[in-house]
Amino acid sequence: METYVVDTSVVVKWFNQQNESKVEIAHQIYNDMLDNLIVLIVPSLLPIELINVLKKGKNIPVAAIKKSVPDLFSLPLVIKEPSQTILEHTAKIMEAYNIAAYDALFVATAKDENCKLISDDTKAHGKITDGTVIMLKDYK
Repeated sequence: METYVVDTSVVVKWFNQQNESKVEIAHQIYNDMLDNLIVLIVPSLLPIELINVLKKGKNIPVAAIKKSVPDLFSLPLVIKEPSQTILEHTAKIMEAYNIAAYDALFVATAKDENCKLISDDTKAHGKITDGTVIMLKDYK
């Protein structure tokens, strides 16, 4: 079974489709996870970043976000805590690609898990040129 790390740019499409592109592909990943065709790993930062995006970026009401939280935690996502090694790699990736720590953390987690990161964040993850990142549009 294939294993991937997914970032918040993918997961947000599971909870908000308004003004989102590539929703069909994001839902294919979601369905593949539910059908046990793939394993999805996320850093423990993802739930925090997700509610921030939903509230600050998408202007979703807090009541709706509160309903989404149990849905997120009911998914068969593997939530990974950052280790010392992952954080050291995060810092190296930040420097190498000039990206923020939270963006680099997703890449470092994928590297630690020896798998690919799926992302729709072309601004940050589109800079990663070492083959670690699959952009959402290129998923299967």
